[in-house]
Amino acid sequence: MAALGEMASWLPISSDFTGYTARFCDSSLGFALAPFGIWGSYGALFICILIALTKNYDVFVGGGFGTKKYKTFITGYIGVPIYLALIFGHKTITKSRRPKAYEVDLYTGKDAIDREEEAFLAHQAAQREVEGTRSKGRLYKNFISWLF
Repeated sequence: MAALGEMASWLPISSDFTGYTARFCDSSLGFALAPFGIWGSYGALFICILIALTKNYDVFVGGGFGTKKYKTFITGYIGVPIYLALIFGHKTITKSRRPKAYEVDLYTGKDAIDREEEAFLAHQAAQREVEGTRSKGRLYKNFISWLF
C-alpha cells in the first residue's frame, strides 16, 4: 500500500505538468520547461500507472484465487479505490475543476517577481565580482559543499 501511495503522489504531478505545459506554450512568458518536455511527463504518467497496476502481479498468475491470494489482492490494491474516492469526493463536494488554458492568469504579480529577480541577479553579479579576485574556497564552494 505504501508503493501505491507514492505512485498516487506522482500521478497528479505528471498530470498537472501536462496541463501547465499547454498553458505555458500559449503564453509569451518563455517559461523554462522540463528537459523531456511534455513527452517526459506522458512517459512518467504511463510508468506510474504501469507500476500501480502490476505491483502485485503474483495475484493474477500461478494458480487459483485462494484464501491467501485474495488477501494479497485486497491489501495491494485497496489504495486505488480509496485514492479515487478521495479525489472524486473532493471534486464533488467543492465542485472544483481544472482551469482551461485560456482561463489561467499568468501576468498578475509578474512585475513584482521580475523586480525581485533583477535584484537577485544584480546581487549575484556583485558577489561574483568580489569573489572573483579570491580563488580561495572556490573548490569547496563549487564542488564539495553540495555533498554536505
